[in-house]
Amino acid sequence: MAIDYVVNYPCDAKQVVGTVGLLEMLRARIAYGIARERARRGETGPFWVQVVRREDGEEVRESTEHDLRQRSNRLVEFTSGCGACPANVRGGPVGCYGRINYPIDAATEEFVAQRLAGADDRLRETPAALFFQWIAEGPVDGRGVRYLRASQLHGVRFFEREEPLAIQACGPGLGGLTTDHVFELLFFGFPIRQEGFAYTLPAVALPGHEAVLRHVLEGEGEAEPPDARTARQLAVYLRAVETARALEVDLLLD
Repeated sequence: MAIDYVVNYPCDAKQVVGTVGLLEMLRARIAYGIARERARRGETGPFWVQVVRREDGEEVRESTEHDLRQRSNRLVEFTSGCGACPANVRGGPVGCYGRINYPIDAATEEFVAQRLAGADDRLRETPAALFFQWIAEGPVDGRGVRYLRASQLHGVRFFEREEPLAIQACGPGLGGLTTDHVFELLFFGFPIRQEGFAYTLPAVALPGHEAVLRHVLEGEGEAEPPDARTARQLAVYLRAVETARALEVDLLLD
């Protein structure tokens, strides 16, 4: 399970099968490769477990290697133009899509807390000020992330740390700032139901998010990000934010 995101840039493939349909083919392609490896090791049975949100609750779907092969084979029909697409962040088919896998590792969370200590004051005259303003004055209270920390779904833990880290803040209304607030605004701050996604990062918010992520990951004269999975995936997420801002489109998240 993961936080999925996509640069919401229009293309012919999305027009034909929809953004979610295209991503389902890509996920099936990735899962099929892993399923084949499992088969070589002699492992059998349902492989891919997907949790699908519905209005009346959640549905758990299981797929076999055969199911995944059938779904992934269609991907080639719709990705011939991906190489030249300006929204291709990762390279390769459906490069406008990325993900941040759970659990969010402790090393990256500790690094984020360290880098953002006092950053609302140091970055006051930059677009990052808007990021902290949304936390201080908006509805972002970290509740959604606190819920994820306390829960497990189908054996998946969402955060390695059971408790958030306090972040020393200098601005008004930020006395209780924690990593829960930061992660909530980064990924879950703007709820919207659009094309099967539960959240969006609207174009108006992109400059603030970009500035905060740049400060965390690329700040000069500071410690380097840890060699940890979440930190590496955050770097790709930053590129997606930069790309969406350049193209003046939203980033969709789920």
